[in-house]
Amino acid sequence: MGLLIFIIDISLTYSTVLPILPSLSNSALSIYQMAGIFAKFLITENTYMGREFSGPAGGIVALDKTVNHGLAVLRKPLLVKAAEVITRIGSGPFCITVYAVLLLFCREACGTLIYTVVTAEIFELIVIIPLRYLVQRERPRPYPAGGFFADWNRYSFPSLHASRACMLAIVAGMHWQEVAPYMLAGAVVIGFTRIFLEKHYLSDVLAGAAVGGLVAAAALCLNA
Repeated sequence: MGLLIFIIDISLTYSTVLPILPSLSNSALSIYQMAGIFAKFLITENTYMGREFSGPAGGIVALDKTVNHGLAVLRKPLLVKAAEVITRIGSGPFCITVYAVLLLFCREACGTLIYTVVTAEIFELIVIIPLRYLVQRERPRPYPAGGFFADWNRYSFPSLHASRACMLAIVAGMHWQEVAPYMLAGAVVIGFTRIFLEKHYLSDVLAGAAVGGLVAAAALCLNA
């Protein structure tokens, strides 16, 4: 019942936002296009929207490739398996399950926290999915074909796992300051696993962390 009430609360909140979306769509599209061009300029040497772009001396691209290649020597089967387990902590299915359990059994203590987190999750998707389509940066290791999310998940920039981990560290840290250092350390570890497993480049993870910080601040302000 608690979970049902929470879902209704979320629906009512965002139903007030939906009517104004059409009037904002053109402006939002322009902002995303500019962000996509800027990101493409920074991290790639490619053609985008019919224009040639080259990152500043190829520095970011070179750093990404250097880090990726440098980690190759550490990619032993046991370490890869451990990283695969850890990285799932930042996945959508795992986090949604945790949110649902906390709402069902700890609604009094965690209701406001989860409400803020879900708000931030929505903001993350609004920012990250369009950016991935605009930048269209391929992952270090090609994403396997198939699956409902395969279309946009094939792209790498920015990292949703890193964004979610950073967002959770900030939001949870604001509610329980004593856990903030551990949450931040966990976010760093999850971000590292994304690079280690060749799911993302370093710049993808850093950009994702920046998005996580921004959406966390927005959600905290909205639900203050």
